Amino acid sequence: MSPSAIARVLGEAFARLPVEVRTAHGGETLLLAGRANADVGSGWVPALIRALFGFPRPGRDMPVTIAFSTDAEGRDSWRRDFDGRRYASTMEAGSGRRAGLLVERQQLFTWVFRLSVDADRRLILDVVAADVLGMPIPWALAPRCHAFETGGGGEFTFDITVDLPVFGRLIHYSGVMEVP
Repeated sequence: MSPSAIARVLGEAFARLPVEVRTAHGGETLLLAGRANADVGSGWVPALIRALFGFPRPGRDMPVTIAFSTDAEGRDSWRRDFDGRRYASTMEAGSGRRAGLLVERQQLFTWVFRLSVDADRRLILDVVAADVLGMPIPWALAPRCHAFETGGGGEFTFDITVDLPVFGRLIHYSGVMEVP
């Protein structure tokens, strides 16, 4: 089993995460299921972006599954399903100028995250750069994403907020899933 991209990026800090988060990102193939809520911003541009990416529709207490897997090179694959809205991405530890960062690829886009573990032992993920078709998106135009993951009592909890310059809130979604 190869360590996950998140474990590689965090290094020794990975051990400080709750067991539920370490299990989700432990490098084994795993399917988590639970419930989620999603709130979305208004306007046709955010709605179009959400539709193109397959992001969750607005709703409460909707079923969610996330399938995690890590290949032999340490690349993670995440397949998400929020009440029938599906989207997937791959993640890997950054290299070169992105060393120490997590690089997520989703369709034509690349998101670059700074990872940390806060005083409450939550995994914090913040977008610090973004590309489209390999070309950097100027920071003034790049989406802002702040997310955290935590766990306790056998449950994995996530909370993700994505905002767009000029247009405001794209989506905020959160949920709780049982960890086997």
